[in-house]
Amino acid sequence: MELNEALHRVVVGHWRLLLVLTLLPVLVVVGLQLRSHPGYAATSRVQVSDQTPTTTTEADAVLSRAQAIATSTSIVQRAIWDAHLTGHVPADFAHEIKLSRIGTSAVVNLTVTDRSPAVATGLDSGLAKELANYLNGGPKTTADTALINQLTAQEHSLLAQRSQLAAQLALAQSPADHARLSAQLGSVDQQLGGVQSLLSGLNPTTAAVIAAPTGAGRAHSALVTDAVLAGLLGLVTGLLAATVLETLRPRVADAEAFSREIGAPLLGAVRLRGGRRHPQQLVVPADTLISARRAVARSRVESLLLTGPDPDGRLALVAREFEALLTPAQQPGHGGEHSTLNGAGTGHRTNLRAADEWGVSVDGVGQPGTQRLMEAAEPAGATALLRVRALADLPGADRRGDDRREGLLVVVPDLAPHREVRRIRQLADSTGWPVVGVLGLAAKDREHKGS
Repeated sequence: MELNEALHRVVVGHWRLLLVLTLLPVLVVVGLQLRSHPGYAATSRVQVSDQTPTTTTEADAVLSRAQAIATSTSIVQRAIWDAHLTGHVPADFAHEIKLSRIGTSAVVNLTVTDRSPAVATGLDSGLAKELANYLNGGPKTTADTALINQLTAQEHSLLAQRSQLAAQLALAQSPADHARLSAQLGSVDQQLGGVQSLLSGLNPTTAAVIAAPTGAGRAHSALVTDAVLAGLLGLVTGLLAATVLETLRPRVADAEAFSREIGAPLLGAVRLRGGRRHPQQLVVPADTLISARRAVARSRVESLLLTGPDPDGRLALVAREFEALLTPAQQPGHGGEHSTLNGAGTGHRTNLRAADEWGVSVDGVGQPGTQRLMEAAEPAGATALLRVRALADLPGADRRGDDRREGLLVVVPDLAPHREVRRIRQLADSTGWPVVGVLGLAAKDREHKGS
């Protein structure tokens, strides 16, 4: 099976299913977006580290750490308290807090979205402050504050002592005084380094709020993006469903594929024209008629039995019209006349323009040169009277004394069930009837002016 045939079976054969599954999620997304209240976004800018990332990976790691902290329940709850937002819980803002980095720096934009601009501004301001506090070691307890004050006082005392020792060292005259003061100065420097290290650990200064939100603006709508993603998801789902249906109930793409399956020649295609106000007519291109005549002559059959999937009962119409067209005594003559079928199902001649009914590939039966081509295509030993019937009418027909050599003409529309291939093969094998060819039956034309 060729790729275009597979696409024809899946896409064309299930276009309604694909259309429904593609549009349904889009309509759901659009409906939800239209019913939701407009959102407002407030943005603050926070430096989350005093170290500049050197690579994109390091910048992403800094952003991920800040994102994890800013969206944690405890931090959001403290930000709600800071903003005095009553009636709100952290779960209300689970999907409304977004962080984005600026380039590869350690500065991030913190955005909060809410239906109320006041809530968005208040929460974003509180959240930026809480994020910076957490990155700087979190809020200080009373014990931490006392220890920091004690270490700060000790640092000032050691700095004063160091300044005094440095002045004395500069005035020292004897080597003994110089050595003693140098040793004392080294000891003070060592103690001062330890105190400053402890202070740095208790009071880091790595994060800061660079810019607090000044207000909230209308949030960017994601309707188009969400609708496109929903449509793509629905289309993929539809293609998978159509593929499964084709696997469970396989079909044949068209008459050409059907002819390959049963090993019979493709004679062409015919179509029906007509509607509720006009009788149905069978439209047969000239090249299809010529192919059918030559195939009948080559098979040496005297009776054609039309078979194929026929849920609308159209084979009887095709059989009656083909009997008029394939029999030399009733073939279309000069002047553009050919056989059609009225609403009652009886054959009669009408003066319809051949270019409309026979197609333009051979310029129509009434055109100059076409009649000679039709006569040249007629075999010398053609049967004077060819009988054409639908196979479904065969059991009820009067066959007394009928010893005609019979053959099968398979008439199939596009997307015929694959079980018809097996049925035709079994029918030909069991009856011994040769398969003269395959004829495609196009969809019925709509009524149009002049039909």
